[in-house]
Amino acid sequence: MLDGFKQHQGVYYPVADVMTADDPYRAQWDHEADEDAVYSAIGIVSHGREDYETLTATRQRLWREFPRRHVGTIVEIGCGYGRVPMLLSRERGVTCDCYVGVDISRNMLTRFARYREPHKVFPEAQVLLVCASAEQLPLAHDSVDLVISSGVFLHMGKSFVRSTLQAMGRILKPGGAVAFDTSFPNQRSLSLLPTRLYGLFAPDKPNRAKYYTRSEIAALLDDTGIVKKCGPITIEATEFAVVPPRIRRIQVPLAARLNALLSPPPRGLEDLVAAMYSAHSTL
Repeated sequence: MLDGFKQHQGVYYPVADVMTADDPYRAQWDHEADEDAVYSAIGIVSHGREDYETLTATRQRLWREFPRRHVGTIVEIGCGYGRVPMLLSRERGVTCDCYVGVDISRNMLTRFARYREPHKVFPEAQVLLVCASAEQLPLAHDSVDLVISSGVFLHMGKSFVRSTLQAMGRILKPGGAVAFDTSFPNQRSLSLLPTRLYGLFAPDKPNRAKYYTRSEIAALLDDTGIVKKCGPITIEATEFAVVPPRIRRIQVPLAARLNALLSPPPRGLEDLVAAMYSAHSTL
């Protein structure tokens, strides 16, 4: 299925890899995976634990309420160590014929390959773990039923997000579906102002978050062909906060109590109080 790829220890690599081992973006994710893969993926310090509860400690509503059904082929962009497919297959009863997990980090995918069997990730499906850019996937046009991603696009350059979505638009079947959870940080969010200010003066980091407006997301999904394949896309404000829950790894006192007062907020305040946007078609 993956022409031009070779397999090593359960992970597929492009024979001609355009991203070198010392690419700063790849190196950053490999470093974070080695340091604490769970913190890198979901912002929770794991203290070395690899149990199911730790690996899936954040369970966003999109995945908690994902419909129980069988899907032909699923492609996940930025699959990491497999948190989302763990949730979908173990808690939502989602099954598929083929799951393709794509990530730029070798170290994350090596973990995924190790976790798959003990954590029962799509046990009856063909599972292909691919260390590559999503643009490199040699999948046929109109061949994929569902594309998912969680908390990944925010770390990519905006031009790369666009080219990735164009590639996904090509391989999606007409009538296929997408689910992009907590993928677009809100450019107008009050709670993200400290993080954005920190980013202006902090040392450069290749995976620093990029910010979007609601209208920018809608135009992006339309321009890249996603809407044409999937139909109308719902853009949802998520992770409501008026103050940041934490700054770096430091918890902000009383933040949880203050944020609970406006979660969810009145509709007119959503685009100021939402820290993130998710986007999905009819699932």
